[in-house]
Amino acid sequence: MKVVRILLVDDSLAFRRFVREILERRRDFQVVGEASDGFEAVRQATQLKPDLILLDIGIPRLNGIAVARGIRQVVPDTKILFLTMNSDPDVVGAALDTEAKGYVWKMDAASELWLAIEAVLRGQQFLSSGVVGSWNGVHLTFTDSAESASVPLAATISLAVNSNSSAYMHFGSS
Repeated sequence: MKVVRILLVDDSLAFRRFVREILERRRDFQVVGEASDGFEAVRQATQLKPDLILLDIGIPRLNGIAVARGIRQVVPDTKILFLTMNSDPDVVGAALDTEAKGYVWKMDAASELWLAIEAVLRGQQFLSSGVVGSWNGVHLTFTDSAESASVPLAATISLAVNSNSSAYMHFGSS
């Protein structure tokens, strides 16, 4: 059994402890580090090279979106799952533009964190129900950036679902 190495990034020690407790229920997950600010997150990601980073957006010194961009440069194979309170469509879009694999609203973490992690580890995209529900009827387009991918990817996602649904997205080459 391959152990999934995880870095937790959140400025709340209490929330990091909560997530660690959830993750440590599984023997195949190992929390290898924690960071409470953006600079520490990039430093630890560079040193530890985790398989997965659970990343808050509203962290001190360097916000989560900037952190994700920086991590993409130094540890491009690490999967990033945002775990945050922000459900603003512009922020979610900016977060997913960093090539993060998922976005979980903290209010949904107790019920959806496992689903999100499993989807992300399979290479699928995941949006939690709280985020999707707040966007009822919104249409988003995600595209890659030329410098970050060798295969052009494009997907248009219509989020016209009820507030009790999560969105799983799989992007294929176009």
